[in-house]
Amino acid sequence: MKNSHPELELHPLEEHHISLIDCWLRKEHAKQWFQDPEEWINEIIKRDSEFSFLKHFIVYSDNKPIGFCQFYLCADADEEEFRMFPKEGTYSIDYLIGEEDYLGKGFGKEMILKLCSIVFNKDDSKMIVVKPDNDNFLSRTVLTSAGFSFDKAHNVYLLLKNAHFKNINQS
Repeated sequence: MKNSHPELELHPLEEHHISLIDCWLRKEHAKQWFQDPEEWINEIIKRDSEFSFLKHFIVYSDNKPIGFCQFYLCADADEEEFRMFPKEGTYSIDYLIGEEDYLGKGFGKEMILKLCSIVFNKDDSKMIVVKPDNDNFLSRTVLTSAGFSFDKAHNVYLLLKNAHFKNINQS
């Protein structure tokens, strides 16, 4: 099913995007999920050094920036919730629609699908694991609609490489 809105484009983050992301992180719809905007901005500022394992993107719709997303190899982040998964080939993603006018209209799903395609085009990628906040119903719903399965044992959402490309080819 095709969306009725312009196709999204993901562009690598540039320096001039940082103030926009900072603004988005402080908006009401984002604050409860991104509780420490300064920490997120610090990671972005240090993207060429300490946090070089994070790959950031700005999401555009019709040449307008509407959100941001990132991916990383779980082994590089060494987050406790992902340690039970294989170190090789396991990635995670983070995402935010920053502009309120784009919420609830399918942009989140499209952004996630595009980001997953970028990750799964990496030779070493095997799976993507995401752990949204338990109370973030919208994030959990959009992950499911993008083809992720909920792993009750680990309280995470999983998407295997072959399942992603099968879903993409069927849509």
